[in-house]
Amino acid sequence: MKGFWLIFFIGVVSASALVSGYRTSAISPTNNEAVMRKFEAAFNNHDVAAMTALVAQNVQWLSVNGDKLAVETNGKAELEKWLKGYFQSCPSCRSEFEALMIAGSYVTVREKAMWESKSGPKVQRSLGVYELRDGLIQRVWYYPVEK
Repeated sequence: MKGFWLIFFIGVVSASALVSGYRTSAISPTNNEAVMRKFEAAFNNHDVAAMTALVAQNVQWLSVNGDKLAVETNGKAELEKWLKGYFQSCPSCRSEFEALMIAGSYVTVREKAMWESKSGPKVQRSLGVYELRDGLIQRVWYYPVEK
C-alpha cells in the first residue's frame, strides 16, 4: 500500500509540474502573438494610443544596419511623438505581418509596408525583432529594407 501512495504522490507532483510548466509556456507565446496582432491592427488604424498601450515605459526602437545600431526612439513618450509625426507624413501607410515567429520573449516578423505615393502604390519588406516582457513590447530591432 505504501508503494501505491508513493506512486500516487509522484504522479500528483509530476502532473502539477507539467500543468504549471504548460501554462507558462503555452500562455506566453499565445499572448505574445496576441500583443503583436493588436500592435499591427493599431498601426493600421493609426491609433497611437492603442500602440503605446502595448509598449513598456522604457521601450526602445532600434535600427540595425550592418555593424551599426541606432536608437530611433528611447521611451514611450518619444515613440508616441515619433508615431504621430509618422502618421501625419504618411496617412496611407499600412503594414502586414507576412510571417511571425515566436521564440520565447522574442517575436520576429517579416513586415510588408504599403502606402500611396505621387507615382502610385508602393510596397517594401523588412525584418523586425520584438522583445516582449510581461505582455509589453520592451525593445524593437528593425533591419534595412530589402529591395
